[in-house]
Amino acid sequence: MGIGSTISSGRKYRPALGHRERGIIHLTLHRTKETKKVTYQLIQHTVADYAKWKIAFDEHMATRKTFGSRGAQVMRSADNPSAVTVLVEWDSTQNAQRFADSDTLREAMEAAGVTSAPSILYFDRSEKTNA
Repeated sequence: MGIGSTISSGRKYRPALGHRERGIIHLTLHRTKETKKVTYQLIQHTVADYAKWKIAFDEHMATRKTFGSRGAQVMRSADNPSAVTVLVEWDSTQNAQRFADSDTLREAMEAAGVTSAPSILYFDRSEKTNA
């Protein structure tokens, strides 16, 4: 097994410093973090009734998951509680765009009482920090 080898489970490991005992080198393997591409979709729009919109948003979760959503954060403007921002994490930019272009989203937004055209932006995470 070479440096950065894959064990039968398919996980990547890197060897730590080993020690010798009677001519045998013992290595400790540590799992390495694999870099996953993370795409974010930032959606901003206004709603007529936040409570009604939130119910519809929650009911639409299974559909988002089938398109590749990994979860979302919902935020409301401090100045205008009808202004909603949704940050959705996706498995790919293509899936996020496919979802944004879908009839199912358009229908769900209309039924939920979205009152403005959505602003939709896409981002690829380049770095994550702890603070």
